[in-house]
Amino acid sequence: MSFGGAKKESNSPGRVIGLDMHPDSFTAAPSGEKISRAAVVEKFFNKVPVGQLQNWARKHLTVEDQTVREASGNSFATQRKLEALGYNAQVLESYQIGKLKEAHANNDKISAVRIGKAYLSRLKSNSAMPR
Repeated sequence: MSFGGAKKESNSPGRVIGLDMHPDSFTAAPSGEKISRAAVVEKFFNKVPVGQLQNWARKHLTVEDQTVREASGNSFATQRKLEALGYNAQVLESYQIGKLKEAHANNDKISAVRIGKAYLSRLKSNSAMPR
């Protein structure tokens, strides 16, 4: 069910958007394609206030896009907000994503890309959303 959110479908296969969520802000890294681990990030949206998430989504996402984030304090609230607007949203299990953090340098942009690439490589487990 969509509540005035998701953009109409397009002819593209959709993108994967890695979201690095924090209590007060998020960084988004949309990939240029959904089907490849080699997908290139189109653009970064860095340190966007969390209160602007829904407006940001309406402006930058389509219904074919898949948003992914690591399980953390506000992950499921974010998932619910995006799904209420008609977007695809998944929360990835934090243990596996954390293992990837150990192997790489870390900042919000790198984390957003790493989360998206973990989803694309299928090196992920979804976290069950609490009811």
